[in-house]
Amino acid sequence: MNRRMRARGFTLLEVLVALLIVAITLSAATAAVGGAALRQRGLEERTFATWAAQNTLNRVRLNGLPGDRLEQRQALAGVNWRVDVQARTEHSMRRLELVVRRVGEAQPLARLTGFLPVPVPVQESEAQQPPMRVPGPEPEQPP
Repeated sequence: MNRRMRARGFTLLEVLVALLIVAITLSAATAAVGGAALRQRGLEERTFATWAAQNTLNRVRLNGLPGDRLEQRQALAGVNWRVDVQARTEHSMRRLELVVRRVGEAQPLARLTGFLPVPVPVQESEAQQPPMRVPGPEPEQPP
């Protein structure tokens, strides 16, 4: 009869070891999921910071940069970003270095490099010339 009793179930020690293994596995899985969530948030912040830099670079391309430095603040995705632009002239190009941070923080989240052509000064004689005429048939004048 003693043999039948042993074959029917697990001992208390076996159950405790199994519970310990399950507990360790679940805690490791929880830590992995938490780490993935933190990495996802960091990736999201860096993506928004890169978008802020690209927005600023496009504004500078449209409006020009009247100096060698610019600090712009903008709100994007519910966060206030500070974009610092520094320009250096190299040959016939202006190299723009953009660094993006959250307002009030020192650590940069994104860096972007862009290039603009150096503006060519317009001479007075060129500015007062009549517009160029395109060759071809004359447009019809309304009666």
